[in-house]
Amino acid sequence: MLVRILTVLVLLFMLSSCTDQRSPQDRPPTAADSASKPDTELRGAIIYHYEHGLVTTEIRADSIKEFGASDSTMAYNLDVDFFDSAGQITSNLVGDSGISRETKGQITVFSNVVLLTYDSARHASSKLIGDSIITLENGQHLTIYDHVVAIRESDNLRIQTDSLVWNPIPGDSFPVKTDAFVRFTTSTGTSWDGWGMVTDRDLSIIRTGEGSGTVNISDTAGLSE
Repeated sequence: MLVRILTVLVLLFMLSSCTDQRSPQDRPPTAADSASKPDTELRGAIIYHYEHGLVTTEIRADSIKEFGASDSTMAYNLDVDFFDSAGQITSNLVGDSGISRETKGQITVFSNVVLLTYDSARHASSKLIGDSIITLENGQHLTIYDHVVAIRESDNLRIQTDSLVWNPIPGDSFPVKTDAFVRFTTSTGTSWDGWGMVTDRDLSIIRTGEGSGTVNISDTAGLSE
């Protein structure tokens, strides 16, 4: 009898010791696991955002992951078009990855960020390049950070600075602003420096602060060392 009891106890011990030997892949997902997994994942996706029945944003990406609990949508290798109230594309934004927060109407894009703006004839008028950018989903208000380069497409004038804000306000002719150090470089290599700058969305009229003044130019002939 004693031997039988000991045999049963040994078997029970062996079973209990094997219970937790499963690999994590064999176990049901825990709350911690599900917190890091998306609610929805789309590949090769296109997403449209609307305002009053009109498309304001078209987001194309290789992969989009939605996390509902944190109001976050992650996108990878994304390409975003922004539209005005007439349905015309006003700008295009590309980057390696991004986060969209729908309740805030905000998109943050990281790495190899390029923003192209267009005039009414759908011609590229300016290009903004930086390490990261935060923009509202209608593309009308944005801040671009780190190693910022703004390029005027008509004559390849380059404007380098650390940060740039684009905040169109009715009646404001100069929505593009920075308080940081600015360096202008023409296509011929001539450079001109200043502190602070305001300009229009096409970068055609430029006003700078310390060390400069007002530059009203249709080409870069007026820039000098």
